[in-house]
Amino acid sequence: MKVKLMRTDDRLIHGQVMVRWVSSLNVKAIVIFDDEIANDPMLSSIFELACPAGVKLYISKLSDADGIKTKVEGKQDNTLILSRSPRVMEKVIEAGFVSDLGYNIGPMSNKPHTTKLASFCYLLDDEIEALKRINEKGIDIFVQTVPDAEKLTWDDIIKII
Repeated sequence: MKVKLMRTDDRLIHGQVMVRWVSSLNVKAIVIFDDEIANDPMLSSIFELACPAGVKLYISKLSDADGIKTKVEGKQDNTLILSRSPRVMEKVIEAGFVSDLGYNIGPMSNKPHTTKLASFCYLLDDEIEALKRINEKGIDIFVQTVPDAEKLTWDDIIKII
């Protein structure tokens, strides 16, 4: 498995944004780490239907990260790893997943007690703390909706948080 990008987006797979990342990175496999979705056959089916044609989808509990590595290890498919929270992605990284392009934060909904990183990205304090720990591991973190949109680097992010 060749992980091109790890991405947090609270909607996971959706419309034009997903199509743009998938086509830009020539993604052939997507791994979603999300316990709720992995435990709900109906939610899993919805994401399978939303997955772009020709792209293999794996939906996994975080506790089965090793099982996913075993399933896809040795394959040369460009892979996109998705989660709905930096807290989950931190655990994915701890499980040994790394990516060529680093860790992208996409749209995250505005909720109470969040910090605004961009017009489309709001994070809770514990999510920001997870980002700091991820950064300490040397992972390149950036905020960006689609590949050709304006990009906030870690240097930009740290000034905001």
